[in-house]
Amino acid sequence: MSDKPTFHSYPGYGEDATKRMGYSQALRIGNFVRTSGQSGWHPDGVLPKDVETQVFRAFENVMQALKSANPQCEWRHVISIKSYHVDVDAQFPKMCEEIKRRMPHGPTWMCTGIPYVGLPGLHLEIEAEAYVYDV
Repeated sequence: MSDKPTFHSYPGYGEDATKRMGYSQALRIGNFVRTSGQSGWHPDGVLPKDVETQVFRAFENVMQALKSANPQCEWRHVISIKSYHVDVDAQFPKMCEEIKRRMPHGPTWMCTGIPYVGLPGLHLEIEAEAYVYDV
């Protein structure tokens, strides 16, 4: 594989966002994969109203984005995450639960509060970086 970057989006909302807004869901350079900000939408683009479901769905969408760029990517390959929250206090416990459950190896994590996330109704975005080291 060359070191030239390739850009990817997953079926459903990922491809729709690429068409409507012009950005990709993931970038791959060799064995390194990085996602754009993933929020808690369902595959059809509908947003759950409750925060806990949005956090859960955001992690599901992170993995979809990672796998769109490298199908061999798994949670154990994630080396770093960044999360942006409209209400950190309300979302922090669920974030910790999901990180510990999915990534017990303890990737780095940057977490910050912001006044607004990309589209109306979004409560958070998560970015992830992964290095697929065992392929």
